[in-house]
Amino acid sequence: VFALISITAIQGNAEFVIIFIISILSAFALIPFSIIKEKIPEASNHNNVFQHLSTYDWGRIFRAITPLFLVAIAAGLTMPYMNLYFHSVFKMNSGNFAILGSISAILILIAGLLSPLLRRKLGYRKSIALTQLLIVVFLILLAFTEIYSTWMLAVWLAAIAYIFKDVLMHIANPITTELIMVYSGKHNQEFIYTIGISLWYISWYISAKIFQYFSQAGYSYYIIFILAAGLYILGTIAYLLLANKQMNNSSLK
Repeated sequence: VFALISITAIQGNAEFVIIFIISILSAFALIPFSIIKEKIPEASNHNNVFQHLSTYDWGRIFRAITPLFLVAIAAGLTMPYMNLYFHSVFKMNSGNFAILGSISAILILIAGLLSPLLRRKLGYRKSIALTQLLIVVFLILLAFTEIYSTWMLAVWLAAIAYIFKDVLMHIANPITTELIMVYSGKHNQEFIYTIGISLWYISWYISAKIFQYFSQAGYSYYIIFILAAGLYILGTIAYLLLANKQMNNSSLK
């Protein structure tokens, strides 16, 4: 939508039109939500919220969310600032960047269907290692396009690296989320989902502060991207350790 409006249109009012359309479409989401029927929740036997919280396995929960925290910080160092990167380094306008986003969205829709097949075919460890390490490869490639930005093909390599990194992140996310849910156990799942969402916001706040520090200190984008790649590697290691623990727990049952 942004690409079409920016290219064909109302340059002065493009942002207003986009936000207005998104607001209208979001309002229609109330219709399917109103159709959903759910069971009456069971009454709690706990006297207060602290007694309820004490029933969760907090050690298992913290082990499950540690890799998520690392990957979320890494994602927060890159995803919100990609438009700034392409504009600052390659002078790409918002319309052209939106086209990249549109291509990425189409590929994400297709690739998302492959995520469960990949997990069944390779298992947690191999599928997570493959997707996350490929993210690191494309992120490092993206970093080096700034160093060689004067090369005529640099912008094309940057666009390819950005799109494939984005697609791989969305392939990996359902696999890692499933691993976290399976490892945390049925009783902890109701709470860990809430923690996971909150953790993303907290991580992105931390990422924003890190990005602000590096930017004000005069560091280039490629330094930030390499830092993000390092966090992805640490997150991948943490996910693999979690997968090993899950496999050991399953073998004992």
